[in-house]
Amino acid sequence: MTDTTTPRTLERIIAPYILSSTPTAIATLWKGAGTVFSFTVADTHATSSQNCIAKVVTDAPSLRSDVIESYIVEQDFYNNGFPQRLGGRAEIPSCIIASDMGGGNAKRKGKKEKGKKRKGGGTGSAVCQYLGTSPRFVSVLSNLSIDRPVTAIDLDFGQARASLLWMANFHSSFLGEVGRGWQKFPTPGRTEEALRGLWDVGGFWCLDRKADMVKVMEKVYSDELKARVLKENPDLVGVENLAKRLKKAARALRERLSGEHNPSAWFTLIHGDLKGENIALPEVCEEGSSASVYDFQWTGAALPVVDLAYFFASALDPSALERESELLDWYYQNLKRGAGKKKLFTRAEFQELFEVAFLDFMRWLCSYGLWGGPAEAWTLRRADGILKRWDGGNVIEEEMYREAIMNNLNGKG
Repeated sequence: MTDTTTPRTLERIIAPYILSSTPTAIATLWKGAGTVFSFTVADTHATSSQNCIAKVVTDAPSLRSDVIESYIVEQDFYNNGFPQRLGGRAEIPSCIIASDMGGGNAKRKGKKEKGKKRKGGGTGSAVCQYLGTSPRFVSVLSNLSIDRPVTAIDLDFGQARASLLWMANFHSSFLGEVGRGWQKFPTPGRTEEALRGLWDVGGFWCLDRKADMVKVMEKVYSDELKARVLKENPDLVGVENLAKRLKKAARALRERLSGEHNPSAWFTLIHGDLKGENIALPEVCEEGSSASVYDFQWTGAALPVVDLAYFFASALDPSALERESELLDWYYQNLKRGAGKKKLFTRAEFQELFEVAFLDFMRWLCSYGLWGGPAEAWTLRRADGILKRWDGGNVIEEEMYREAIMNNLNGKG
């Protein structure tokens, strides 16, 4: 951790490195929470240099408490030994510094900091043009885009395969090593000792964290379907009641993904936000090419399929989605190779869990508001098709969804 008793400037934070280029703003964080800068650092003898980015998060009043805590999670990921446990199997940024600039422990315990003076910066007087007046979290990381310069919103087949190889290597590195916090059903916190500050339940969309959104999902989905989705996709039929069906199935889907129905050996660390913007790709993705990944705010324990479900629903081009089976085969083969002698689900169990996780993510998406894009119609049809095996396209009672989903678990579906 950085010495917070010194003035808060970027130059002080990166010491003993020195800036060898002027930082340039390259991105703004979600809801104006801060800025990402790129720059070059050199060692004190100027004999070597490294391209870096700085992620500067401010105490923005618009940020929810769980989002603030997610930045603490990312810092804990870098500071508590998780990158070292990867052993280079899945490339992530190397971390020069990951620092909570003030009040991290108090915020974590839910205590107010009103009027509290922070070390090294008073209550936030301007001391650095890059850190701003009230920096809360600062991370200085290696710049993955130097070797992997491509970022895509809708990944093609080759890019998807490179990303799935990264996931397989990341997930296999932590299989069976994430404790038992995922067996609980409170609002997800960070209590599991084995996770050392990461989320007990990974991913921002889990039902435990977003249960209040279930109440509004039918209206949100119906309004958007009428206002935009059906106009943009006139051949999209049979999905009008999708949100109502997912609402009825929500708790059974979450239960199926819990430790109550899956052995501890199957749980791992998931990234929790594998959208295209967080993935760095090589210019040409050949077989065996791997992506690199940023942003570990929502990293925590879950079944690996939870990452895959979000990735398929949010990051792929329809041309890649049409080859879903090939992509899942590729991931599973590489996960199995990386797992070695660790206990792993069969390919059939993996497929079933993926489809449940996909519906669980779509439950959140219908309540939040559909994202649009070229893959939207595919995701809605895919969710409808999975549900139809259980409900025939009609809304059934919660207990009937639970029975159907658990029968599927037992090989009866």
